[in-house]
Amino acid sequence: MPADTHASPDLTTLRQMELTADDLRSAANARARLRRSTATFFSTHDLLVAPAVQVAPFDATLEYPSEVAGVSMDTYLDWMRAATLVSATGLPAMSVPAGFDGDGLPVGLQLVGPEGSDEVLLAVAEVYELANPQHLRRPRLDVLARA
Repeated sequence: MPADTHASPDLTTLRQMELTADDLRSAANARARLRRSTATFFSTHDLLVAPAVQVAPFDATLEYPSEVAGVSMDTYLDWMRAATLVSATGLPAMSVPAGFDGDGLPVGLQLVGPEGSDEVLLAVAEVYELANPQHLRRPRLDVLARA
């Protein structure tokens, strides 16, 4: 990807300095709502299993996909919302190889557990990889070169 498409650390810091107390309070409230929702979910479920990201690997010259399943992606974070929302919860999460898409590109499965379930999550991932050894397969290099 061209170097000029990345925000420099200085630019990132400048953007963060523009945040107001209301912005920070709003973000903290959103995170608290997300934490409550996940606590409710995990009161009746042991594990959340979901795609690691919404899209397969894409052309490396693109900053990010502009559209996913007909929905416009307005920011860099939008296209990977499945991962960023889980990260915001602070819960243990990991991605394991799930196989390959129709073009032969690798796709991942995200495993998320409730607070304090790190060891259980690692054990589930191990059992999954033993039963579904996709991590042993390698994508075709000619397909990766097009991504």
